[in-house]
Amino acid sequence: MLLEARGEGEVKQSGTIDVSSAAVGATGGEVTITGESVNVAGDIDASGDAGGGTIQVGGGLAGADPTVPNATDTTVTETATLTADAETSGDGGTVVVWADKTTVFDGAISATGGAEAGDGGFAEVSGKETLTITGHADLTAANGNAGTLLLDPGQATIENSVGQTGPNVFSDDYIQTQLGLSNFAVVATDTGGGTWDGDIVVNSDVSIAWGITELTLNAASDVNLAGTFNAPGGNLALLFGQNGLANGGGDVDAQQPDDHRRHHGLHRRTGQ
Repeated sequence: MLLEARGEGEVKQSGTIDVSSAAVGATGGEVTITGESVNVAGDIDASGDAGGGTIQVGGGLAGADPTVPNATDTTVTETATLTADAETSGDGGTVVVWADKTTVFDGAISATGGAEAGDGGFAEVSGKETLTITGHADLTAANGNAGTLLLDPGQATIENSVGQTGPNVFSDDYIQTQLGLSNFAVVATDTGGGTWDGDIVVNSDVSIAWGITELTLNAASDVNLAGTFNAPGGNLALLFGQNGLANGGGDVDAQQPDDHRRHHGLHRRTGQ
């Protein structure tokens, strides 16, 4: 299903869109909503018995799908739920919320794996310049691996607070809660305009603890790491630009027992 406003048009969705399928072996359908400005306040369901479908709001993955025009501004309100669950088996689906400038996301996403088998799905919530997010994404799997939530603002600051205090500012409380629902990646992309430089800054009073999932901080420029990260069964990955640096004196404890340490812990990579 495609809802698209041409030119400078605005799309508002407040009802229910249902492209789900409970038929044995069926996967969910696809919904795309886009225009110059997009506002979603209702429910969209693309769940399927054997796999979740695809929901795209304001653009495709990373805003790079040539078949889906990108919105300039996208809002998903607290009344909205975007669902692409696998019901019995199979993987959760894909949910993308995108804007070339500003995205505000206060809704909820669910793309869980099947009850009998399957992994959690993938979700991206991104504003190429600014992102404000309070809603979470449930990408868990009862009998599989958790999926990943990706945020991609122009730059990012992680602070010690509850909730979000401003665009491109993300609280340790929000991140810790989300890591209980999925792997979590923050990718700060340099927009090339001089305002958003692709840095990720982690303040010194930040404290994040989680279990077996992975937290990835991927900066086009620098990662300035402070604060405390405690994930005995999880993973923290730092990636920074070709000429970037990983700075700071954060306290990191992110390792599983000895026989798993080759695969878990702190990884620092450059040249991404």
